Amino acid sequence: KRRQIVSSERFVIYVTETVGYEAGLVAPPIDGLEVHILHTEKDVERLVAAGYEDVRRVVRPAGQRLNMGGIGFCAFVKREVAHINWVAPTADAKPSIDAVPYKVRFSEGEACSGGALTLGRFRGLGLHSHVMALRLQYWRTHGYTALVAAAAVDNAPSRHNHCKYNARVRAVGRYRRILSWSQWTEESQGDV
Repeated sequence: KRRQIVSSERFVIYVTETVGYEAGLVAPPIDGLEVHILHTEKDVERLVAAGYEDVRRVVRPAGQRLNMGGIGFCAFVKREVAHINWVAPTADAKPSIDAVPYKVRFSEGEACSGGALTLGRFRGLGLHSHVMALRLQYWRTHGYTALVAAAAVDNAPSRHNHCKYNARVRAVGRYRRILSWSQWTEESQGDV
């Protein structure tokens, strides 16, 4: 409960350029893998009607994220949700994807990326990397130049995944919250 009342966490803000991902994807890392791009809850309902697991039951904020303009990149293995990652193409959609208030330059072709989740038994199989390549390719073809994301300093797997795609560090910041008050401050990049 203390964490809900008071928190202070450091984040690395990464910028990953979309250039270079327009050439196709490698083969899926697991048999039976399909990635579906979800723009609305109707996309989810169509998949459920076709026998896919309902991502809204696995990832509780999925419906809210879609309704606020977030776009989900959902990997299914044999129609079971295995991984999802979200992108907010607008400032209005960003709070549903990532509450950390770092800046994303939406007017300059950036989108916010976040909310990645790989379900336990599917971890370590390359799903995040596969879906990341797909997201970069998708956003490049839709006119975006970069995806911007925050990774907690102590989240080594997330930080490692950002480095795989030559993400550059834009900033290191601290997000403090006490009840409804919050503060975002940026620190030196060398302090990671």
